[in-house]
Amino acid sequence: MEKEIYNLIKELKIEVSEEELENLENFVKDLNDYLKPLNSLTKKIAENKEAQDQLIISIYDYFNPSEN
Repeated sequence: MEKEIYNLIKELKIEVSEEELENLENFVKDLNDYLKPLNSLTKKIAENKEAQDQLIISIYDYFNPSEN
């Protein structure tokens, strides 16, 4: 993903400093690390109908607290 962002910046001829580019690369790496557990959880939920139902109920309850 870092390479794609770098190539996009280069293609769009956006001028960025080395520090900005490094900060962006670090952000993308951190984001990837953060999303790995979410991806794993999503796969587990996709394989489990009961978990899907509970997730839907939890989301509904979160956005409709007055109805509980």
